[in-house]
Amino acid sequence: MHRQFRYPIPINDYLDTHCVCMHLRQGDTAIDVGANVGDYTCFIAALVGSTGHVLAIEPEPKVRQQLIEKVRKDAFRHVNILPYVVSNQTQILPLYTSRRNPGDHRVWIDKGEERQSIPVESKKLDDLTKDLEEVHLLKIDTQGAEVEVLKGADLIIRRSPSIAIHIEYWPYGLEKMGSSSKELLHILEAYELQLYVIDTARQQLLRVCSESKIDLIDKRIHNPNSAETSPVINLWCVKKNWDVTKSARETDQDHPRCLYITWDDNPKVLLSR
Repeated sequence: MHRQFRYPIPINDYLDTHCVCMHLRQGDTAIDVGANVGDYTCFIAALVGSTGHVLAIEPEPKVRQQLIEKVRKDAFRHVNILPYVVSNQTQILPLYTSRRNPGDHRVWIDKGEERQSIPVESKKLDDLTKDLEEVHLLKIDTQGAEVEVLKGADLIIRRSPSIAIHIEYWPYGLEKMGSSSKELLHILEAYELQLYVIDTARQQLLRVCSESKIDLIDKRIHNPNSAETSPVINLWCVKKNWDVTKSARETDQDHPRCLYITWDDNPKVLLSR
């Protein structure tokens, strides 16, 4: 059956989108931790096709219902949706919700901040993926809880030889969770991954390869005083066979506004202005 999925590319996310398109193939398995309303979930679901598998995890009930409806509307039957906070242990945690930003629900709260909280069960990703042989893409956007997610995902990462990790890097949120940006980067490097900063301003992948580079990145994006003014970037973390030269060459063009994924047996990606 011939189908088409339309994915409007956010203005600052073209390079992120391109990296994912280069990496995922039909039949792959992908995990979206912090799936929110499902835009990224449906994007990767279209890329892996009906023979692939997507696990989407979103703890906030109202947001998760939007995710369910979007997946149902796009008829992605190969997407499984779970209602947990992903962490490094099983427990009940308070999820502090945001009225202003549905993408800013988190398990920590700033001093003086007024937020409602709901109890949510947390699970280790290793416990949720026992039946998966490997994962090809792991996307993590958990508002500062990324270190806890990785600590609970050690087994699935180690048995996934071709995994790419697409992860949010927010030093302010990491510190609020009791971890740090250096701890996050060191965990990723321990898996022998190549780390790249996705520089949306220059549309470049910047290699992270030393302590001094880590410190430089921190200084560029980190404001220790406020969550509101502390910028967030994404990291692209891949095995050493990643062709960054090809990626840079193929993104040296006018940025398209929309991505169309069409497939019958094999997904085909088309970019459209």
